[in-house]
Amino acid sequence: MNAINKELRDRAVSLGLCTKWQKNWMKDKSPQELIDMYKKGIDFCFETGYPDNDFIKKNFSQEILDENNMFVDEEFYKTNPGNDCVVLGESKGKLTFDSFAVKDIYVNDTSDVEIETKGFAKIFVNVYGDADVLLTQKDCSTIHVYKHGTGKILYTGNVFVRNSL
Repeated sequence: MNAINKELRDRAVSLGLCTKWQKNWMKDKSPQELIDMYKKGIDFCFETGYPDNDFIKKNFSQEILDENNMFVDEEFYKTNPGNDCVVLGESKGKLTFDSFAVKDIYVNDTSDVEIETKGFAKIFVNVYGDADVLLTQKDCSTIHVYKHGTGKILYTGNVFVRNSL
C-alpha cells in the first residue's frame, strides 16, 4: 500500500473507521477514489477532523481538488458546478445554481460562502464549525440547510433551516 493510502487508512482506523470501510480499503485507492471516499464519508471526516486541511493541500493536486469542487483556504466563484462542493478552511466565495441543478454543499471551518439559487435548482447545504453562509433563494428553487456548527446562516427567500446540533 502506498504511503498516502497507508497513512490515511491507519489513522482512520485509529479514529474508529468501521470494519466495512476497512475491508473496502485493503488496496490502494487513486486520488480520485480517495476524494470520492472523503465525500461519501464526510461526516466521519468532519467529526474526527481527519484528514485535516493541511494534509489535503499537501497530498492532493490543485487540479484534482478543482475538478471535484473542493476548496481549501482559497477564493472561488462557480456557477452550476458539475458535482457536489466541499468548502474548507478559510475559503471565501460564491456558488450560483440555476435551471434544474441539484447539489449537496458542505461548508466547514471558518469559511464564508454565498449561495444563490434560481430557476428550479434544489440545493442541500450542510454547515459545520464556525462557517458563515449567506443564502439567496429566487424563483421556484429550494434551499435546505442543516446547521451542525456555530456559524451564522443568513438568508433571503424561502430557505428551510434545521439545527442539527
